[in-house]
Amino acid sequence: QRIDLQFAKTQNGAGSATDYGFLLNYDLGYLYQIPFASPVTWLAGASGELMGGCIYNTRNTNNPVSAKAQISLNLTTQWLYRLQIGSYPLLLRYQFDLPTIGVGFAPHYNQSYYEMFGLGNHTGMVHFQSFHNRFVMRHCFTVDLPVGSWVMRAGFLHDHYATDINSIRSHILSNTFLLGVVKKF
Repeated sequence: QRIDLQFAKTQNGAGSATDYGFLLNYDLGYLYQIPFASPVTWLAGASGELMGGCIYNTRNTNNPVSAKAQISLNLTTQWLYRLQIGSYPLLLRYQFDLPTIGVGFAPHYNQSYYEMFGLGNHTGMVHFQSFHNRFVMRHCFTVDLPVGSWVMRAGFLHDHYATDINSIRSHILSNTFLLGVVKKF
């Protein structure tokens, strides 16, 4: 399982507006080991993902806050490579996630939140998502470093999220350096 909390700030090309983004992802997956040549381990399976967040635009717009929400089923694969540097064991990991089907929140252009939730105009807000209207890809490279009885994980995560729903295109690219503690259950 993985929990990602992302915060971003960006400006438009003219420097006259700033966007602030906040996304929270939760993934839970089950992977099965596929026989492969040692010292490489290959795992493949599926995971479920729940994502929510928002993007706030500082310019005067009809909806200064753009909500993001989706639930999806992902195909997931991992490649693990164990090596020793002297007597120090390392575990290198590459993980690739590809969401295949899901459901997401995507209102029409100029459909205000007051209109949706105050007046009850709920048409066209929730959409089936797959490769025809959403492209999402996640690459994660990590190395596990034993430190005493703990295992520290350091790495790089690249997320590419793009949708084209209701003639509204959204692209979110994220490059993240990560540092964490690994606990096996």
